[in-house]
Amino acid sequence: MEFSQRTTQTATDWEQWVSRNVTIRDGGIELAEASTATEETERATEGVCYRQFDAESEAVQWHRLTVDHHQTTGDTQVRVSYFASDEVCPLDRSLSAVCGLSESVLEAAAIQTSWELLASDPSKLTAHSNQSTATVRNAQQRTLSALEATTEGRWQTADATEDILLAAARGRYLTVRLELIGSEQISPRVEAVRASWPRQSYLQYLPEIYQKEATDGFLEQFLAVFGTLFTDLEREIETVTALFDPQAVPADALPWLAEWLGVETPEEWPTPAVRDRLAAAPDHQPTRGTKDGLRNMLALYLSHVEPAAPLGAKQLVPTQNTAVGMDVDMASVDHGLWILDAADRAAIRPTLRDAYDDASVIVYAGPFERPAHKRALETIIARQTPAHVTYRLVELDTQWRLGANSFLGETSRLEAQTFELGGTRLGSTAELD
Repeated sequence: MEFSQRTTQTATDWEQWVSRNVTIRDGGIELAEASTATEETERATEGVCYRQFDAESEAVQWHRLTVDHHQTTGDTQVRVSYFASDEVCPLDRSLSAVCGLSESVLEAAAIQTSWELLASDPSKLTAHSNQSTATVRNAQQRTLSALEATTEGRWQTADATEDILLAAARGRYLTVRLELIGSEQISPRVEAVRASWPRQSYLQYLPEIYQKEATDGFLEQFLAVFGTLFTDLEREIETVTALFDPQAVPADALPWLAEWLGVETPEEWPTPAVRDRLAAAPDHQPTRGTKDGLRNMLALYLSHVEPAAPLGAKQLVPTQNTAVGMDVDMASVDHGLWILDAADRAAIRPTLRDAYDDASVIVYAGPFERPAHKRALETIIARQTPAHVTYRLVELDTQWRLGANSFLGETSRLEAQTFELGGTRLGSTAELD
């Protein structure tokens, strides 16, 4: 059986959805989190997202909707609703009148429907008008509220939440609503959504007498169970190559791919970092155990985690990519990162290298937002350096202190930043210009 499909599976696909209190994370969606003043996170307990699928022809009978999701506990829930129509925009007024943006702005941004407006990046819309980003977001919020009011009463709530045989869903456009319900501690997660059309049934392969008597839909639904099984098998055969693509493989299959490639991927690594690590595995192997290989591996990990605070010192970040090995964009590294090997340390004055004489390699990195980030770097250094090499990881900080024997000479220079003396006492001969 041949179907046409629209699939949402990657972060780029999820960006086409319109959502409230929902965030994209590791190629799926979850309830959004927000940081508090006490450095804790609060999670929304309810969220909703919408997507309109286009079959590109009118009066289509939609066949099936598949939602891959995880409900960790009984406190989480995913509700699926849908309706089909030949109307692309169910608003009772013009889009410009609803959102408050002028027709010229919408035309310049090539926006024709309400769903296109809602899925647009506000920062890109500001380039076509003199409106602020906040004004554009308010316009999108008004449009979403108007759509929700207009479509109220048209939704069909699915009894199932994973494999849904769409009933009475006829029209060019299929609009899907996902409602995520959780708690402040845990969220349901949706990995992928697939919509297929047109309606096809194994009923057509039965004798005519069964087709005529199957008026209540029970036989068709019963046969759909077997149709789903065979359709899934056919899709797995067609998409098996995705299991060997680090950027397309499902998140739960990443450990299998890493084992198949013989690559170590610690569990604490973010999923995007693991994907990039697997994609760069062939390029990294020739430089493993070298300074360039170590720097590239550290940079790859640090480019996927946020620093505790910006250093504001570009000289502490590598400015050029290495000639060989992984292609890591050093400009994406917001942490400080510098490596001193034996040759580098030999060129430094003895007074500056006495503190770490027990190590042959010194890695300066940071500042780290979480202790786990520092532990991850220590693990990388331990695995990427030869057994005879001793190392020391020194965390960079945004603050520095003058010790008891410190001295500022007449050529010392302090940049235009805050200088705090705290409880320091100034002697009778101290001078402040």
